[in-house]
Amino acid sequence: MSLSIDSSIALAAILKTANSTTDPKLSVGDIYENYSILCQKLAQPRHGQITCVKTLQELDSIGFIILKVISKGKYGRTIDIIVPDWLRPPKKIKEIQRAKEARDLLIRRGDFIREKGLYTEFYKWCSKREKE
Repeated sequence: MSLSIDSSIALAAILKTANSTTDPKLSVGDIYENYSILCQKLAQPRHGQITCVKTLQELDSIGFIILKVISKGKYGRTIDIIVPDWLRPPKKIKEIQRAKEARDLLIRRGDFIREKGLYTEFYKWCSKREKE
């Protein structure tokens, strides 16, 4: 089974949105923003939000996502998109990425300290902090 280009772009937009938030429920608006950006980057024609919702319904019927239509009475209805855990990246990967970013930052600061000749002062300050 292969997905159409629109479905693939929509799925990539869902994953991008899911990676940027910890909320288990995603909104159609957030996904549509990422969908528009991806369409522009890939030089694909961008469809309207209603067509994007139809593509999301296709992904729901396949089983990639779960769509929940919530009625708001006279205020209309909204759609919550739930991404299954097996489709989300593991939390450990995110933690590893943050640790690498922090390590890189410390390395850059260490290089700056060495360049400016502040290494001995920095070392004394660190050893003083460890004793406290």
